[in-house]
Amino acid sequence: MPAQREAATTDPTPATPGGAHRTLSPGLTGTLRGFLYAAAAAALGAAIAMVNEARQFAAVVAGELGSIGRLADAEAVSEGLIELFSLTGMVLAVLAIVWWYQAYQAIDHTGATGRSWSAGCTVGCWFIPFANFIIPKLILNEIDRVSAAAEEGSGEWRRRPLLTTANWWWGCFVAGAVLLAVGTAITTDQAERSVTDVALYRSGLWLIAAGLAVDVAGALLGAAAVRVFGARLTR
Repeated sequence: MPAQREAATTDPTPATPGGAHRTLSPGLTGTLRGFLYAAAAAALGAAIAMVNEARQFAAVVAGELGSIGRLADAEAVSEGLIELFSLTGMVLAVLAIVWWYQAYQAIDHTGATGRSWSAGCTVGCWFIPFANFIIPKLILNEIDRVSAAAEEGSGEWRRRPLLTTANWWWGCFVAGAVLLAVGTAITTDQAERSVTDVALYRSGLWLIAAGLAVDVAGALLGAAAVRVFGARLTR
């Protein structure tokens, strides 16, 4: 009996629900944040390069001397930086899927009832066209609310306010993707037609630049949001 009492007093296992759910890897969270910062830097460089390309294209249209060579150089720089941003984005996509899965598994240990998703959904939802703009955020909302409630030792999680930075992060992610898709579609179509509509092509370049600028903000907001969730689930 004395030995049992001694074991009970030295048992390091947390007795409160607030500590039982913290199983998210801090290394994974840190890596995801690092690549979000890298994506922000790549997107910023690509956005600046696209603005320069749009200006050089305007100079070609205006017939400025030597503008064709400057445009070719600007296109090469912007293409290289966009490729770098795309590569960073592919790595981020893999990290995000793993992070979403592990974070949802972590809140599963809280015992919170009434949740709408499963850990499997955190992987599959990313591969459903159009739904991948909505379902991952709905899952993140549950991660947000349940982890915040567990942090405070509260059982009521459904009506908790959402983290503002996470909402803006997702809004930027969706807006940036739409702007990039539309801008790329316009410029690709016009390039194949040997730029039959100068104004439309120029608009496409500016839409790509705007999408990249929005992605800069989104990546920075994402890094801030992931830091908060990581602190809740790994501390």
